[in-house]
Amino acid sequence: MSSGNNNNNNNNNRDRDGSAEKSSTPLEEWMDALGKMTLKRNEINLLIMDYLISEGFKEAAERFKSEANIDSNKVTDIKTYNETDDQIDQRIAVRSEIENGNIEQAIRLINDFYPELIDNNRHIHFKLQVCRVFGFRWEYTNTASLP
Repeated sequence: MSSGNNNNNNNNNRDRDGSAEKSSTPLEEWMDALGKMTLKRNEINLLIMDYLISEGFKEAAERFKSEANIDSNKVTDIKTYNETDDQIDQRIAVRSEIENGNIEQAIRLINDFYPELIDNNRHIHFKLQVCRVFGFRWEYTNTASLP
């Protein structure tokens, strides 16, 4: 009886012409869609600039802008939340303190630069306190060195 069920399942996996259906995974669908996209060089450069700015690599972004001959007006359009250079520097300072494990200093900077941020987002304060209590340091682990 089970062999009949297997036959039924096999028939369900076939197209009308009898050939097997192609079942694709979301990754395969994504890669297929990505392969069909065409990006212009300036679009790729702006994407790279957006990444550098949003991740706080200000100096690298400035160098990349000059080397890639990116129009300053285009860069202004992609600055995260229309941040000024000072705001980017402030965000970099906070992130640096967190990455170095200086959570108390990071909280002080957040309160100086963004006074209502922690009050309006208690979960941020909680997560920072967890990092402080457990001596968290932002470290990039080299997985090759793991046993």
